[in-house]
Amino acid sequence: MNSLRYHSIDRYAVLLTSLVVAITFAWPLSTRTYLPAFDLYHLGYLMQLQWLVLASGLFLFIPLIIPVMVPSVSYIGMLIRMLCYAGIVYAFGTAIYADMGFAGVVNYVVLIYVTYGGSSLFVREASIRESRSILAVARWIVLLPIFFTLVVFYDLGEGSVESWDGRFAAVKLGATFYSILFMLEIALFRWGPTWSRALRATSGMGVANDEVYSKTEARRSRFYAAMREPET
Repeated sequence: MNSLRYHSIDRYAVLLTSLVVAITFAWPLSTRTYLPAFDLYHLGYLMQLQWLVLASGLFLFIPLIIPVMVPSVSYIGMLIRMLCYAGIVYAFGTAIYADMGFAGVVNYVVLIYVTYGGSSLFVREASIRESRSILAVARWIVLLPIFFTLVVFYDLGEGSVESWDGRFAAVKLGATFYSILFMLEIALFRWGPTWSRALRATSGMGVANDEVYSKTEARRSRFYAAMREPET
């Protein structure tokens, strides 16, 4: 699939998925009922996984940083990123599977996808890979203090994370956190490319890729312009 088309589809998928997760947690607050398969204990489970997703962020950044540090657009570079990412997810997924089963692993992967704004593993365009990697790091820096501030606010800081099962405070935590995440996703959907370019410039990343970056930006502009043109 064309990298630009994949990037566009992925952005819409992240936006939609983050909205679905936010609604899943907000539903019990407004209706006092739970959606099928997402009862009080399951929602507490998801917040335990979200804690793990944020805590494992440092390890997950290894494959995200590779596109910035290694400006290769070859399939070998893509394969290295995919294997590195798969290895890290497998390591955490094995521990989750032992405790929560296959459903826990699936939920963990979905929350990773939502929290870090999709995947750059299948994107070969240098500028898009760099931009999404930088924004993923920025997401973690922003979301980590927000999450743990909300944990304290909803009195979930005392005791272990395992005690969040069956606590309605965990549902409130999820509703608030994922609503913030959805609003952040809307902002990134509109202004993400501009912010990533600014971060890229201030951080000095990708200086060697300036020519490739400019060409890719031109191709991306033509691609989106062609998508907006009405069919005749």
